[in-house]
Amino acid sequence: MKRILLSLTAIFVVMTIAARTQFPRTVQGVPYTPKAADGKLRAASDWEWATLDDMAGDANFTFDMIKNWTGEGENKAALVIQWNYDDEPAALVFGYRWTGQATGADMLKAVVKNNPRLYALMQYTNVSSPTDPNGGYTINGIGWDVDDDGDIALIDTGNGNQVYESEDGFFEHPRGYKPGQGGSSDYDYDNWKARDTDDMWWAGWTSVGYWSYWVKDNATADFEYSGLGASGRVLENGSWDGWNFAPGMSSQNWKSFVAAPLPIPADAKTVFVNEGLRYELKSYSAKTVKLTAPETGVYTGEVAVPSTFVDEGVTYTVVEVDKNAFANSTVTTVTLPATVTAIGKEAFKNSTIATLNVPSVDGVTKIGDGAFFGCSNFATLFVPSSMTSIPDSMFEGTAIADIKFPAHVEAVGKRAFAACQQLAGVEIPATITAIGDEAFAESNAITSVKVASTYPVAIADNVFSAGAYANATLEVPNGYTADYAAAAGWKNFTNVSEYVLDVKVGDIFKVGGMTYAVTAVGESNNVKATYCKVEGTPDRKKIEAANKAGYVGEITIPASVTFQNVDFNVTEMSDSTFYGASELTLARIIAPVVSLGDYAFFDCTKLESVDLPSTLKRLGTYAFAYCKSMPSVTLPDGLTDFGEARTFAWCSKLSEINFPEGVTALPEYCFYGTGFSGIRLPSTLRTVGQNLFQSCPSLRKVIIEDGLTEISDYMFSSCSSLVAVKMPDTATKIGNYVFQNCTSLRMPVLPAGLTEVPNYMFSKCSSMESIELPETVTSIGNYAFENCSSLEFSLPAGVTNLGKGAFKNCKLIKEFTMPAAMTEIPNSLFAGCVGLTTLKIGKSVNAIKGYAFDGCNMLANIVYADGQTGVNLPSTLTSIEAYAFRGCKAVGTLVLPEALASLPSYVFENAGLNRLVLPQKKMNYNNTNLVYGCTGIKVYSPVTEPGTTVSYTWRVKNGSPATFAEIVVPTGCKSAYSGIDYWGKSNLTELQLEEIQLVEGSAKKVGGNLVLSGRIAGTYDDVRAPAAFTQFNDGVLFKGKTVKVVCKMMPKTLDIAKAASMTETTVGDDATFTVTVPDTEDTDMLRLIVQYEDNGSTYTAGYPEMINVEKTFAFSDAEYDAHFDESFTPTLEFYSDAYSLDKIEFSSSDTKVASVNKRTGAVSVKRVEGDAVITAALKTDPAVKATITVHAALRNPVTGFVLGNGDKTINLTYLDILALSPTVEPANADIQTYDVSVSDPEVATTYAARAFNPSRSFWELITHKTGTVDVTFTSQDGSGASTTYTVNVLEPNREPLADSYQNGTFWLNEDWFGHSNGSINYIADNGELKYRVYESQNKYESFGCTSQYGIIHGDKLIVMSKQATDGGDPRKGGGRVVVADAKTLKKLAAFDYIGADTDGDGNGDGDGRACVGVSENKVYLGSTAGIQVLDTRTLTLGGMVDGIASGANKYNGQIGDMVAIGKYAFAIQQGVGVHVIDIATDKVVKTFPVESNDASGVSVIGYPQGITVTADGNVWVATTAGASSGLCTFRCIDPSTLDVTDSVDLPEGQRVTCGWGAWRSTNFFASKSENAIWYGAGVEASIVSGNTGYYKWTVGSDIAGIQPVFVFPNNLPGVDSKTFQAPYAGVRYDDRKNQLLVAATHGASSNYRYNWLHFVDCKTGDIVKTIKLKDYYWFPSMPIFPDKYAPEFSDLPEVSVDLAKDGDIFTIDLKDYVTDKDNIDAAIRLSIVGGDAVAADNTVSDKRLVNATLENGVLTITPLIAGHGNINVKAESNGKTTTVSIPYAVEDSASGIHNVDGAAGTLSVCDNIVTVKNMAGTTFAVYDMAGRVVGAFVADSDCARVALTLPSGVYVIASTGGSHTLKFSIK
Repeated sequence: MKRILLSLTAIFVVMTIAARTQFPRTVQGVPYTPKAADGKLRAASDWEWATLDDMAGDANFTFDMIKNWTGEGENKAALVIQWNYDDEPAALVFGYRWTGQATGADMLKAVVKNNPRLYALMQYTNVSSPTDPNGGYTINGIGWDVDDDGDIALIDTGNGNQVYESEDGFFEHPRGYKPGQGGSSDYDYDNWKARDTDDMWWAGWTSVGYWSYWVKDNATADFEYSGLGASGRVLENGSWDGWNFAPGMSSQNWKSFVAAPLPIPADAKTVFVNEGLRYELKSYSAKTVKLTAPETGVYTGEVAVPSTFVDEGVTYTVVEVDKNAFANSTVTTVTLPATVTAIGKEAFKNSTIATLNVPSVDGVTKIGDGAFFGCSNFATLFVPSSMTSIPDSMFEGTAIADIKFPAHVEAVGKRAFAACQQLAGVEIPATITAIGDEAFAESNAITSVKVASTYPVAIADNVFSAGAYANATLEVPNGYTADYAAAAGWKNFTNVSEYVLDVKVGDIFKVGGMTYAVTAVGESNNVKATYCKVEGTPDRKKIEAANKAGYVGEITIPASVTFQNVDFNVTEMSDSTFYGASELTLARIIAPVVSLGDYAFFDCTKLESVDLPSTLKRLGTYAFAYCKSMPSVTLPDGLTDFGEARTFAWCSKLSEINFPEGVTALPEYCFYGTGFSGIRLPSTLRTVGQNLFQSCPSLRKVIIEDGLTEISDYMFSSCSSLVAVKMPDTATKIGNYVFQNCTSLRMPVLPAGLTEVPNYMFSKCSSMESIELPETVTSIGNYAFENCSSLEFSLPAGVTNLGKGAFKNCKLIKEFTMPAAMTEIPNSLFAGCVGLTTLKIGKSVNAIKGYAFDGCNMLANIVYADGQTGVNLPSTLTSIEAYAFRGCKAVGTLVLPEALASLPSYVFENAGLNRLVLPQKKMNYNNTNLVYGCTGIKVYSPVTEPGTTVSYTWRVKNGSPATFAEIVVPTGCKSAYSGIDYWGKSNLTELQLEEIQLVEGSAKKVGGNLVLSGRIAGTYDDVRAPAAFTQFNDGVLFKGKTVKVVCKMMPKTLDIAKAASMTETTVGDDATFTVTVPDTEDTDMLRLIVQYEDNGSTYTAGYPEMINVEKTFAFSDAEYDAHFDESFTPTLEFYSDAYSLDKIEFSSSDTKVASVNKRTGAVSVKRVEGDAVITAALKTDPAVKATITVHAALRNPVTGFVLGNGDKTINLTYLDILALSPTVEPANADIQTYDVSVSDPEVATTYAARAFNPSRSFWELITHKTGTVDVTFTSQDGSGASTTYTVNVLEPNREPLADSYQNGTFWLNEDWFGHSNGSINYIADNGELKYRVYESQNKYESFGCTSQYGIIHGDKLIVMSKQATDGGDPRKGGGRVVVADAKTLKKLAAFDYIGADTDGDGNGDGDGRACVGVSENKVYLGSTAGIQVLDTRTLTLGGMVDGIASGANKYNGQIGDMVAIGKYAFAIQQGVGVHVIDIATDKVVKTFPVESNDASGVSVIGYPQGITVTADGNVWVATTAGASSGLCTFRCIDPSTLDVTDSVDLPEGQRVTCGWGAWRSTNFFASKSENAIWYGAGVEASIVSGNTGYYKWTVGSDIAGIQPVFVFPNNLPGVDSKTFQAPYAGVRYDDRKNQLLVAATHGASSNYRYNWLHFVDCKTGDIVKTIKLKDYYWFPSMPIFPDKYAPEFSDLPEVSVDLAKDGDIFTIDLKDYVTDKDNIDAAIRLSIVGGDAVAADNTVSDKRLVNATLENGVLTITPLIAGHGNINVKAESNGKTTTVSIPYAVEDSASGIHNVDGAAGTLSVCDNIVTVKNMAGTTFAVYDMAGRVVGAFVADSDCARVALTLPSGVYVIASTGGSHTLKFSIK
């Protein structure tokens, strides 16, 4: 019987797996429905199952391979465990032996306990098993100690992170079911984690995954999924159990099997004694031991435990002190090494230990119960930071005198501090939430217990002793005496006092019935209103229970509350503040909160009213959901945010609400299930979430103002009372199900521009009679008008798509024309359309989906061409699905097209078919009841060899016997059908021939013959047989038969038939024949007759009309002599309009000699001598053809090649290129192509280049190093002709320029990608162009690959490249960043890697972008992976700018242009916005986003394209409205306030853009000499473009009519008359000469080897100078101007201030006195860098005479004491600095205050500190300026220092008698 049950289980499992989605199923024998992580039921489609084949297991692994056995006995079984970690190589196999009966649970538990590295969590549940009616075990989690460190512990994250430990690895779930006692089966296994994160551990049930259980009862069987749990599984001898974790509910295939290792080999040494200490082996593999008690006796005195010791050559590490190791010992001091991390249970019990030394207390992570029990000399509170709970009896009976628990302690165990006779004081912090029984019992010396929590911890009466309760004072927080007096345990204290709690952030307290949490203490004291306090980790269940009891009736949240004598402002409300407070009726919120947290009033079912503060801006998600008693709500002005979802959902009485001005969005389900009868949505509303008003049963009328852009999914679904809605024309998107089940809706008005009627939009709107669809509609969604039973309908002309079920059950539709473009008729499209009679479809329809016409009982016509009637299916149709024509009673005859692949069951059920013609191909009809209900039908099968059928394929009626359709088969094929199963169930009939006809006769003249053709058609006894079948039958009947063809010719010269010719021929497959007869009379017309004999009968038929003889075509020449590589098209003459080139196909007899274009007849002669016959044949009849013979040969061989002027020696400079495009001699040589070879590829190589306009290919010679190389051209015509040229590659001129590169302009070049690294050229002031100047000063050095951006900062040239090196350049690239001396160009530093390290390999992963100098020695390097800091002083890379996230990939989120001004740098990030970076901290302080972020409140900047700083110091950003299109706007950012202060829209058609691909800086830049911006409009920086304008806009002027200063000419000549130049790369403005610098290349789509530099006079807009660069692929990126000048100071004023004049402060705006000739003055940064001070007596002072500050360029000097000195100020501009010393003088015109020095001593004041020297015993008084004494002191030494505590002001300090007086000020 057991075997039968197992088989049934296996069948169930197979069914479950095959179905993949059956529910419920079982996991470990428990009925199971999985859940997602959010607790919702998982959809069946989320399940992933392995097949049984995948789960068969490792057949190669056998019992004799198992090493690790547990137990003894006559039976044995195998246990396989697989965790499915990525790095897990194989499944582990353990062995188990037993006698008697054992279950799978028994085996797992025993194996776990026998293996120290294996552990498991198991829960006993009340789900009965075959072995135990009370219940059985579920396997919750299984773990493997990977690193064998012995750390076996579990954490229950769902219950306050409670830690559980086990001695033997078996963990019994603490909340399991116990027979007779009850308990839970809560299946909370997803919450359990292993403490050691290095272990393999999985636990789960509902979301993380689950342990799937697989079993088999012998080695040769396959594993099967177990329908039983481990306790119900009875093992047999030879059984296998497999535990395979399914992460994320996805079953995993078995890996290979491997034997689990032995815990400890049998011969391993396990006990050691070293230097008097005894150890036991803990881990054999890790070679770790634990210190144990000695074999005999105890340890004494001082014991020092080593970290390691060596035994028999093996080093062992001491990691643990074992339980009872020092118990009852007489040790005094124990020193443990850092390797010890665990102290076992009762390790030091009753010992004399006084001192425990460890390198770090926190290094110990585990301490057992009673570790120091009875250690009467031990007085140390030893609590590691990892210990959140004090174990039971840990310090019982110790000498601890005072306890101040660390903040990480959350619980105190039972008797943890019992019988501590010296314990006097206990301080219990608020973090402790649990105290065990008798925790402090028998500790009678306690005099003080101080608690910090305002919520008394639940304790038993026995926690403290009676003496403590009577004598100790319980100190509680101020105001909480009553709370403790009412609390169990605490109320036993006789003496209670209060103290003022030192309030900290996070403290929770309750005032006026409301709970608050402290959020800020100090400068401002703030709290937030929150939910009632819960124990442990808060969850919804706990919060709901606490709030239900704690928040009852009316609650007020005031603006402020007092706690511990401190006034706190109530500034916010937490999420779930009143969650589940079902007894709350009224809430008044007076506090100025701006947001109600999520779930704020969720499920407050009795809440009737809520008063909201005027400050409120946001309602949280679910804020008022399920407030079922609230009829109305008043929202304050300014509230615009309604959260993310369900704000007022299920408020079934809510019928009134006001919408404040400014509301732009409403979230999903916001008003779901509310009680509104009518509502007007605000005009400011733009977007709404889905299901907004779903299931509002009373809603009749909705007013939606223009402005709303989206109608969301289910917006009004199931609003059964809704009658009319007008949707605004501004709505450009409408969701699905918008009006589904709106059964009262009659005439909705749709937006004018609507393009799609979405899915289910009007489904079941049964009252809707008509609807006007806008002409813009192109698509009707799935079930859009389903069950609109009252609707009459017509489609707009523009509709191209209809969704499935779109018109299902629309009963009033009669005639319908489908969009011609649709290729399928969707599922259920017209199902139930009982009035439909005629449907016009497209001629390309290929599929009719299931139920498409189900129930269309009046459908008589389906047509796809004019003039058709009846049901016509196009030839393109390949699929008809089930029930497609069910119930179509008006269908008579139907011919199925050839392309049809199969027919499903019931496809024509109960249709009115009387004749059905099947496709003309062998098909299997293996589905049932195809024509069920079609009584009287004839099925015509036009195939001679039928496919298979099933028993009821052609059944038309049930019965005994059943009735089957009549099957008509081709003549002579009845026996073939009868021999195949089930065809014979039908009545099989054949057509009988009665006479023949001759149809489709024709005659063609081909050469000297006539080609005659025709088709024979039979006339049969079944006169109603469809033509499609009879034509097929003709082919079957006449195929291969011999007929006689007679033609009576009528030549041009005769008027009567001259002769009769009779010729026999064979009929083809389709009953056609063709015969060729001589044409001796040049025949024009003839009569055609055919004669057929069969079985003694002769049939004769003549073509009914005279046939005209048709002439065809011929080549004008029969032969042609051609040379190699020649191309020509022979002339083909056509003799009739019936023939044309498009009907001809050409072919060649030998394509090695000559090929031909099969469409055009163009002939290409190859390089093989010989003949090829070119044939032109009629595509439809290849017998009609013409030919020409081509004779190919080499006729004009090559004699040589001329390169350039023919000079055989050519000199080039290193890195030059040379176009190898020689002239072939002679010019008329047959073959113009040649091979090129070079003698030394290290000196130069060739590259196949291509030029355009006109198109041509050539070889480019690329030089790599100096030397000589021979270049040889060899003809490809086989003649052997060749010519060699010698190329000398010379060194360039490496002399540095005399001007130190200070007066000209650099041009940075990307250079030739794939061939060369980046380079830089220099144009001297005299116009001389120097190439590759960096390489000239750094021999054979270069920049990186694709050099894109460069700056000069502080006399350093910094160049950014995309990558570190170009793989095509033999030289190693210079790096992504190269730093060189800007005056000598000598390399200073280079960096290959920049940006954030995103892949963890230690290197930055960014490609180079822009850079900007931000201070004297700091440059920001932008990349595709953030911004990195470069220290230009040390030439080292620093950290990353904080606050910039890398993009999704290298080219999504990259950094663009950057600028710096004042304290900030501004950086563009692609797709993100503009970041503002604090230069001092390298942190982002603000980001202007590309799109709106309601939460941030930061102005939207748009999509930034470029950024610059104008001469007035403002930052301007060029932005567009979209990422790649839209209006272009200039926006101004004030760098001091970081506000957007101006916005200027460019005229229509002008657009500034950034090219993010091969990135280049944007053509958007400011003048340094004028407050103006230059920009190029109409060109993207990354491409070549045509006519482009460059504009200058003066800031503040009207931009509307702006005209370009310069427009790049369309006709600027290129290198020849056919090509023109086009602008390229970054354009810049040169303030020195008032010129624009524009680069150009050789026209669009050129090969870029020709380049020009143009200099444009900005006054006239004329090009004043042009430099043509030498031929090379420069790819210029941008010009760089030298920074020649440092900032200069001039005419600084003198500084003089007077102490006596109160408030005499000197200010000077230094910006008026400093300038920089080659930078804007606003960019100069000023700072104080020191100075000297001289006292009034002209001695150098050690005191500060003045306070000096420098903010925004303004120097402020405040005098302190008399004297003079100087202040040093540094000006920095673009990395260059100048320092100036500003002298100052401080006078004091008041009398008597200079007398500060005397014979007896000195007196001084500095920073509120009075210093008195050599005047010990002297009394001093301090006076304010009104003469009042405000302080006094006596100098207590010869150098007395006294701190003053005075407010700001001016004071006088005087000694007794007035000998020493000093006036001073305090700021």
